[in-house]
Amino acid sequence: WGEAYDWYDERKLIISKKIKELGLDKNVMEVGIVEDIQLLMAACDVFVAPFRNTDGVADQPLSILEAMACGKPVIATNVGGIPEVVKDKINGLLVKPGTVSELKNALLYILENKNEAKRMGDNAAKYVAENYSVEAVVERVERIYEGVISNYRGNRRY
Repeated sequence: WGEAYDWYDERKLIISKKIKELGLDKNVMEVGIVEDIQLLMAACDVFVAPFRNTDGVADQPLSILEAMACGKPVIATNVGGIPEVVKDKINGLLVKPGTVSELKNALLYILENKNEAKRMGDNAAKYVAENYSVEAVVERVERIYEGVISNYRGNRRY
């Protein structure tokens, strides 16, 4: 399992204490960084990514794309590049950062509306397959290279 950050132990203690204070210890499982994300994703009903910002992480966090690829509905905050991949009410739900009530309502909605959760999860998997498969990424990179080469050739003077 392991955690790559020095501040992990202190943060984990604070979070564990808060989970117990709120009486959520029977419903929340703390896992840290995992090596086999597929097993974890298979066991969850929804993936929650309450980022305050995406500074210091990928503008479109890999964890969100992994959850979507596994067919999980995502609840995420409307920051950085997240709204480019999480389409509100299509493949997940977007909430404002720091709004506990919005996050709670989104979680309740997903947990109480299994058909909607399944539809969003299916749409999420389809979105990732169409936009982040090896073929799709290679095609985008090739278009970028072709544009650069074309621009370079068009600007050369003899």
